[in-house]
Amino acid sequence: MSSHHIIRDKQEPALIIANGEACSLDLVEQLLEWSPTVVVLDGALERVISLGIKVDVWLGDFDHTYEADYTDYPLKKIHTPDQNLTDLEKAFESTSFKPKNRLPIAKMLGDTSLMFLVHPTLTQENIKKTKEVIAEVLKLASL
Repeated sequence: MSSHHIIRDKQEPALIIANGEACSLDLVEQLLEWSPTVVVLDGALERVISLGIKVDVWLGDFDHTYEADYTDYPLKKIHTPDQNLTDLEKAFESTSFKPKNRLPIAKMLGDTSLMFLVHPTLTQENIKKTKEVIAEVLKLASL
């Protein structure tokens, strides 16, 4: 990571950690060099704290249960119960991290890309079925 950090338009850098289990400590340590505001989404809190990372904001619907009690942990807690958004979407909708205007590359990707949720528990059979459904939808869409 470069030591030249550029902040534009009074924007503070933020590191949003959505999945604590998949969190690579090597990568996170590089990103922490930017001294970002660390936002941890609901289910990632315990893992991130166990890595020794100071959390600034804990955001989500708080539907996870934890062995420890984090009520006294010094962080800002933002409760976002809306089940129509993912916790990652809530990280932008419920904070100041959402840019005033859509970023050009994000707009282009949103207008031209397909996204699919993935999870380590998906089996080869699940992936095969997803592929078949996608192929059928694309076939029907191109008629």
